Amino acid sequence: MTAIRGWIRQGYDLAAVFSMLNLLALAGVAAYLVVGGHLTPERVRQVVEVMRGTAVAAPEEGLAGDGAGAEGAEPATDDAPAAAESTGVIAEEPIVAARPRTSSDLTQTSLIEREIALRERNRFEVEINQRLALSESIMLQITTRLDELNARRAAFEKAKQEEAGVKDEEGFRKELEVFNSLKPTQAFDYLIRKDADQAARLLMEMDTRTVAKILESAKSAEHKAKADEILSAIRKVAPARAAEVAGEAQTP
Repeated sequence: MTAIRGWIRQGYDLAAVFSMLNLLALAGVAAYLVVGGHLTPERVRQVVEVMRGTAVAAPEEGLAGDGAGAEGAEPATDDAPAAAESTGVIAEEPIVAARPRTSSDLTQTSLIEREIALRERNRFEVEINQRLALSESIMLQITTRLDELNARRAAFEKAKQEEAGVKDEEGFRKELEVFNSLKPTQAFDYLIRKDADQAARLLMEMDTRTVAKILESAKSAEHKAKADEILSAIRKVAPARAAEVAGEAQTP
């Protein structure tokens, strides 16, 4: 509790010192105004009247007495604006009637408005043309880019097909090598598991006599039907070769 009371007393002391400093500052300002002639009893009275709302602009000579003549009236007239200024009263200026607008003024205004509208339209047209040019440039870039992508895609597809063709050809050659090593009966059993076009492709790479022996190895009706289907597939791509195979098969 003693500490709290000490803090409160210190706060009061600081507030008192601060108040004294403010009073000294105000006294110094007032002294400066009095010495400089800026603060006089008359001006204090006028300020008080302004704050009360009872200020009346009056010439200083009128307060001195009734014996002032015409010579004393002139300073009062000259000091009237200063008194009004000090009391915050602003003299009203006479209102000057606006000059009526003539046809010339209306024509000039119309021309100005027309010029403004014309410039605004030109600015709008320039802006539209710039935007159209930008749009066309963007569309051209997009079209060029799409053409490049399509060309790359076509090249990729072509390379892919060529690679697949190479791999297919390599696989076919290996398959043909194994197929040539088979006996006619084994070769026909191998052809049965393929479709007619694939079988015809293998047989087209062999000599006519060997092809005839392979087809002649078909004994059952189902195998003979498969042999006829393979021979028909050969006839579609090489009719002369099919005729040679058929003739070789009929030769005893």
